[in-house]
Amino acid sequence: MPRAFNPEERERILARLHETGRALFERQGVRKTNVADLAAAAGIGKGSFYLFYPSKEALFVAISDEFELRLKSAFTAELEDLRRAGADARTLLRRYFQLQFEAFERHPFLALLGDRAELESLVRHVGPERFEQERNKDAEFFAGLISSWQREGIVDPGANPLAVAAVSRAVRALIQGRDL
Repeated sequence: MPRAFNPEERERILARLHETGRALFERQGVRKTNVADLAAAAGIGKGSFYLFYPSKEALFVAISDEFELRLKSAFTAELEDLRRAGADARTLLRRYFQLQFEAFERHPFLALLGDRAELESLVRHVGPERFEQERNKDAEFFAGLISSWQREGIVDPGANPLAVAAVSRAVRALIQGRDL
């Protein structure tokens, strides 16, 4: 039975799991990465891995959540700078979609979500509900941007933020090479 870790050890191990997990997932994909390699890279035994995550796919989701928060924060900051500089709706929307395209081109971690076999495997292991939650969070994020731009008079107040977010979802699916 794996031993318990004190809070400092847990924090250090979690950081190593995230760091090595991201590197291994980017290099090999989720399907080819195994728990033994993740555990060894983090300096723990394979059994101890399961004290932190129920599966390698759950680790992937946790890393993905962190990555997404950083990415959305960067998107928000850049779009806010543009808005403060007087950008109109067309410029803001164009840049938002450009940022999405650029993120998928630049970040190997996101490229995994564009690989149909990887995505299907993740959905099978994590569950379609989890991916639907992510879709909804993305829609809420973008709808929130649209709503704030409406309050500032940049975007037509008659536009439905959720409908605009649905377009964003379709664009993202196209970027990732997925079915809508």
